[in-house]
Amino acid sequence: MQEGTTRRLQKRPRHPISLPVIDAILAKRYFTHMRDIEERKERLARRRRPPWWSFITGLVFAAAFGIFWYLNPKEWWAIFPIVFAGVMPMMNGLRYALSTPSRKKLEKENARQLETEIERQILQAAHDQRGRLTVAGAALRARLPMTEAARILERMAKDGHAVMNVTSSGTIEYEFPDFLPDDDRRELT
Repeated sequence: MQEGTTRRLQKRPRHPISLPVIDAILAKRYFTHMRDIEERKERLARRRRPPWWSFITGLVFAAAFGIFWYLNPKEWWAIFPIVFAGVMPMMNGLRYALSTPSRKKLEKENARQLETEIERQILQAAHDQRGRLTVAGAALRARLPMTEAARILERMAKDGHAVMNVTSSGTIEYEFPDFLPDDDRRELT
């Protein structure tokens, strides 16, 4: 029986796809799956009712059944709708309202993430252009308006990540020392 098992393992053909290709396929599937999950969360967040909705609904049910129970104290079953249709949704709405970040915080975080992504695209463009980049080149590579690309490049120059130079033809060019070839890097220092 062990010989048969050994033979089956020996006759098994090798897979024609190499490991890096399999890794790339799995990574693509993973990131696609994660993107789908994020899109689903965003759709649910847009569809979700605001937290005050649950709070007010719970308050109305608790008040209605509370009044009913006050007027009919022998009707002991009214305590269940007060708790389950009133108090619990009201507390859930309150918890959700206190735990949900404000719209301004979310907008600020999204703006920060967008700014980071744009900087990454501009740095990639600078890397591809061997350390030298114009405003037009940055706008083209990052798919931004020229004014936005100029603003970001100026900020990067002000922060010391790039050096602004004017060429002999009058074009403003930004040099990124980390991406320059070794000969040009020595000239800057």
